[in-house]
Amino acid sequence: MDPITETALAKLQTLINDKQAQIKAIMATAKKEERYPTIEEAAKVDTFTAEVDTLRAEKIKGQDEMDHRMRVKRIQATEDWMNKPQPRKTAPVQPAAAPTASATSVATIPAEVDDHKDGFTSYGDFARCVFESKNNPAAMMKATGPTTFGKAGIGADGGFAVPPTFANEILDLVFNEDSLLARTDQNQVSGNTMTFPASEQTAWGGTGVQAFWTSEGAQGTEAKPAIAQRNLQLHKLMALVKVTEEMLEDSTLMGNYITKKSAEAIRWETNDAIINGTGAGMPLGILNAPCLVAATRSAASVFTTTDVMAMYERLLPESMGRATWVMSHRIMGKLPLLAITNAIWTPPNEGFKQAPGGTLLGMPVVVSQTCQDLNTQGDVYLADFTKYLSINKGGVRAEWSIHLHFDYDIQTYRAIFRVDGQPWLQSPVSPDNGSSTQTHFVTLAAG
Repeated sequence: MDPITETALAKLQTLINDKQAQIKAIMATAKKEERYPTIEEAAKVDTFTAEVDTLRAEKIKGQDEMDHRMRVKRIQATEDWMNKPQPRKTAPVQPAAAPTASATSVATIPAEVDDHKDGFTSYGDFARCVFESKNNPAAMMKATGPTTFGKAGIGADGGFAVPPTFANEILDLVFNEDSLLARTDQNQVSGNTMTFPASEQTAWGGTGVQAFWTSEGAQGTEAKPAIAQRNLQLHKLMALVKVTEEMLEDSTLMGNYITKKSAEAIRWETNDAIINGTGAGMPLGILNAPCLVAATRSAASVFTTTDVMAMYERLLPESMGRATWVMSHRIMGKLPLLAITNAIWTPPNEGFKQAPGGTLLGMPVVVSQTCQDLNTQGDVYLADFTKYLSINKGGVRAEWSIHLHFDYDIQTYRAIFRVDGQPWLQSPVSPDNGSSTQTHFVTLAAG
C-alpha cells in the first residue's frame, strides 16, 4: 500500500468537515424552528456521525504513519551527524577524566526519594543537561546517575522525555483560576474515545420516562426511557517553545519560562475551543453548539438591565445557582452603569478572590479574550460549564529536541495535551408553558 501523504490527510479532513457541516445544518434547522430533530433527521445525524468517526480513525492512523516516518528520518539524520568525521585539531585531544561525584552537575538522588524527578533538582536543570548532551551524549547519564538514567532516555523521535513531576507543573497551571476547562464536567480517559449515555427528556415532555395519574385497578400507561449517546474523541493540542543557549545558562529562568509559556499557550487554546471551537479537530465550543440560545439585544452596542434579564430568563432553572458570566472587556466596561442604576452588579473586593469581575445577579463574572467584540453574538455568555462534557488524557506529555534547529543553536520544547468536549444538550429545552426555549448556555444576539 502506498504511504499516506499530506494531500491524502487533507482530503480526509475535507470529508470530515463536509459531514460535520451537514450535521450542523440539520441541527441549525431544528434549532431555528424551535423543535427537536425528526426521526429522519436524527437517523441522518447518526449516519453522518458514524462516518465522521470512521474518517477520523483513518486520519489518525495515517497521521501516526507519517509521524513514524518523520521520526525514523530524524533518528537517521542524527546518527549520520554523530558518525560524521570531525576535523583534526592541531594537537590530539586527550580524553577528559571521568568526573567525580562532586564534579557532576547534579548529585544522584536515590530512586526511592526521587519523587518522579528522575534525579534532576529543577526543570531548568533538566533542560541544561539536555543541552549539554548535544556535545556530550554521556551528560544525561552523568547528571542523573545509573539508577535513574533509564527513565529519562532518548525518545523514538530523538527527543528527551521530560520527567513527570515537571510536566505536571505545566498541567497545574493549565487548570488555574482562568481555566474554563477546570469548570467543566471533566473525565479522564485511558483510551482515545469515550461514549456517554445522555437523556434530554423533561418531566413535562412527551418522551422518555413519564408519570401518569391513574385510578385504582386501572392499567398504567407505558413509557420507556429515551437514551441517546455522546461520543467524544481526544484531539491533540501542542505547544512549542524555542530556547536559546543563553537562556539555558540560567536554570531558574529556564524552568519558569518554559512552564509558564507552555501552560499559557495550552490554557488559551483550550479556553478558546470551549467558547469558539468548531468541533472539527478540536472541541465543540458553546458559540457553535446547537443548544445555544441567543436572547434579543435591547439596542445596538449596549448591555443593560433588560439584556441581563433577557439572558437570565432563558437559563434553565437548574443552572441558576451554578452559571458563570463570561464576557468581553467591552461588555465589562458597561457593568458599573448597572451598579449605579439598578445595583444588580456587585464590584469585586477582598471577598471575591475567585471572581475578579465581581458578581452579576449573584453569579461570578469572568472577563475573557475568547469572547467576540461588542454588539456581536458571543460578546457575553451566561454559561453553566458543569453541563459542558469534557475528556482529557489526564496529563501533559512533554519532550525536548536538540536537533530540530541545531544549526541555529536553539532547542525546541514541546508539550502535548489531548482533550475534547461538547455541551451535554443537543438542543434547547422547550418549557411546559410558553414558547421561549431554555438552555444551559445563553448569549445575546447581534445588535
